[in-house]
Amino acid sequence: MAAAGPHIEVRDLTMAYGDRVIQRDLNFTVGRGDILFYFSMINDQPTGDLNMGIKTYGRYYPWAAAEGIDPDDPHGITQLARPHIASDTHKVARRYIRCYELLEHCFYTEAFIVAFSILDDLVQQMLNQLLTDKGMVSDGEREELLRGIKEKRLRIFLGPLLKVLTGKDISTMWPGSEKALDWLNKTRNQLAHSGRKADYATAAKGIFACVKTLTVLSQNKMLEADFTVEFFRHSKITAAWTENAPDWVPSGSLAESMDFNS
Repeated sequence: MAAAGPHIEVRDLTMAYGDRVIQRDLNFTVGRGDILFYFSMINDQPTGDLNMGIKTYGRYYPWAAAEGIDPDDPHGITQLARPHIASDTHKVARRYIRCYELLEHCFYTEAFIVAFSILDDLVQQMLNQLLTDKGMVSDGEREELLRGIKEKRLRIFLGPLLKVLTGKDISTMWPGSEKALDWLNKTRNQLAHSGRKADYATAAKGIFACVKTLTVLSQNKMLEADFTVEFFRHSKITAAWTENAPDWVPSGSLAESMDFNS
């Protein structure tokens, strides 16, 4: 039996918005199971955006892929990722990628706790180096000093202690840091010691607070945080797109901006 033909066959199609022609002379067929159009959904609610959903694999629709673009990897992600495969580039960013993987897999409490632990670890490494530079060369003395601070650790580490060691504290570098670190420390204690469970918004804001703190410290040459600007923007947007985001989370154009200064 001969194979059934396509359901729809299109020849010499021109796509345009008003007088602006997007593509012309398109020829393609639509077979069984192909998706032509679909509506975007957010939280199971239609956004009103109508999207063209024809497959763009070159072997099916060669006209859909621009010249020189791999239809199976149109954004060139493979080439971007290749230098970082089986390497140790972006060491800090890699640790926080794990947090976002936990977030996307709905392990919200774990994402928050891991993000906080990475921040605490890197801040203590920074302080150990600063103390050593000031003459406290004994590992035991540095450990006793840092472990002796048990309440509001991050706020004290990055406030009075950092000011003694460098002449400035985190609040002079990031005015919103006081509120952010208080919230971060309080939330961490509730999750770790009071049985509270984090939700998506809590985890997203927690990861951003950690990433922002490390970014500010890196900008001030106190430690090295190798976040790309694209990673930082993702962190901002993820936190901003939550309900009741606090004022230390950028919003609007600041969240969308491609820079480290918001």
